[in-house]
Amino acid sequence: MDFSGKIIEVCQPVSGTSASGNLWKRQDYVMQLNDGNMQYPSLLVCSALGEERINALNIEKGKEMTISADFSARENGGRWFNDIRAWKAVENPTAIQQTPVVVAGKIIAVLDPTSGTSARGEWKRQDFVLEIYDGKQGSQYPSRVVMTVWGADKIQQMNFQEGKEYTVNLDVRGREYQGRWYIDIRAWKAVGGITEGTAILPQSAAAPLTANTMQTNVSQAAANQPIAPGATPTPINNESSQPPFEEDSDLPF
Repeated sequence: MDFSGKIIEVCQPVSGTSASGNLWKRQDYVMQLNDGNMQYPSLLVCSALGEERINALNIEKGKEMTISADFSARENGGRWFNDIRAWKAVENPTAIQQTPVVVAGKIIAVLDPTSGTSARGEWKRQDFVLEIYDGKQGSQYPSRVVMTVWGADKIQQMNFQEGKEYTVNLDVRGREYQGRWYIDIRAWKAVGGITEGTAILPQSAAAPLTANTMQTNVSQAAANQPIAPGATPTPINNESSQPPFEEDSDLPF
């Protein structure tokens, strides 16, 4: 998935040693998306894993860039957390308009709603985990996103149910708290079923999905995507173009 905007913050890298004894390094970036909202612009918080990838991306504060990234959600202690992993970055000579973020897939978890009272009154939110149909479903590390729905009316209207398929419009919201940046992904529209062109569907049960068929599906989908003026097409089936999902097992948390 591609995100276009201006880099407004490059956080200091952090590093350490995992439980398995391997060294790790991570750097976070904050991008102000070119989504046309000047008063409340969307902020994307994404990360790069590994010193080699950090150096290859060469993301600098103040630059207009398009970042290719994947959603990655994980469960820890009964709670789910989002991470957006950058694996490619291209500098844009001029600002490129951010396209709407639309994903499709299957709800794999419906979390309990939470509610409370703020200075503006009562609030209610509920989180849902969507496994995205992007060609990785069935793999060891499928793409997943934790989506938040705000408001009792909106929760009832979307009516997400575990095991069902949906096409969902998302807003990406980043926020800073005590020197750290956090990501919140909000669902604001959902349609039951899969809208044509929004997902790479697995093969039928008679033809199981394999690494080869997944790569073919990804290549075909990329070939059909329009390329913005001045943008570099995303390479397919290239060792440097796809993120090493095996890094998931080696993070410190």
